[in-house]
Amino acid sequence: MISINLLIGSFIVLVTLIVMFLADSLNINKDKGIKILFILFVLTIISLTISYFINSSILLLAGSVYMFAALAFSLLHSSKFVGNKKTLIFFLLAGFSGFISEILCVKYGLFGEYYYYTGTGLLLNLIPLLLPISWAVIIYICYTITNFFIYGFGGEKPRYKHNLLYLVGFLVLLSVIDGMIAVNLDMIMDPVAVSPLVQQWVWVNGGPYFGIPIGNFILWFLITFVSTFIFRLYESFKPGDGKSSHNMGLYAYAPVVYFLYLIQQAAFAIELNHIEYVLIGAATMMPFIILPFLYYVIQKK
Repeated sequence: MISINLLIGSFIVLVTLIVMFLADSLNINKDKGIKILFILFVLTIISLTISYFINSSILLLAGSVYMFAALAFSLLHSSKFVGNKKTLIFFLLAGFSGFISEILCVKYGLFGEYYYYTGTGLLLNLIPLLLPISWAVIIYICYTITNFFIYGFGGEKPRYKHNLLYLVGFLVLLSVIDGMIAVNLDMIMDPVAVSPLVQQWVWVNGGPYFGIPIGNFILWFLITFVSTFIFRLYESFKPGDGKSSHNMGLYAYAPVVYFLYLIQQAAFAIELNHIEYVLIGAATMMPFIILPFLYYVIQKK
């Protein structure tokens, strides 16, 4: 039986895809669509956060579609910046990379062996249905925050016209930043997810970081690094598809989404009585949240 949250979430994503591809012919303003989907994401993730403390079926239902709202927002946001073709390439690449990494870990123990509980809608009876979506959204947010820094510092994305050594070096540097932003999020997300009262998945042999092996964070870095490096390399040969590449206001959505992820995970950690997770998450994630807003403070001076 298909759950109501899956139906609602699928409808949101379907409407977003229609807007993406028919915006010009239907004279639809993508900027307004991005704002609407961002507000929807904020409402759903706040509903999920509040549901940790208040038992409400309405809050739970609203919160259960936050990942679909995040995907819809990210798709339309990306479409505005890099165009529809590159958007599909990016999300298929990132989602597939995350999917393959999960399969390799669950089935073969690469970077640490773990398993998900059954009965939660598993792909190939191994991983949750929404996991590739989660990977794609997080990798996109990391990619966009890094792009914010590029344009904030007055630079531009690497292009094939650059010296080869410079091009490769710049691509590596940007992809390293992408990977670190993702790992810093996982520093709070994984401990919350595997805590005894939650156990969304279980590490078979445990590990030194709240029962999590270090290989998990290496994998998070590598998947994000490889996904964004491949896309940035492709992008360097195919520039200029998007119409708003230097719109810093639109880029500012990304660190806000990153901050909301922190708030949601921190609230869950507090509800679980693990304040130490909050301290770690704040210490690792806040620099990538504060620096973009420092840019705005300087610009408005």
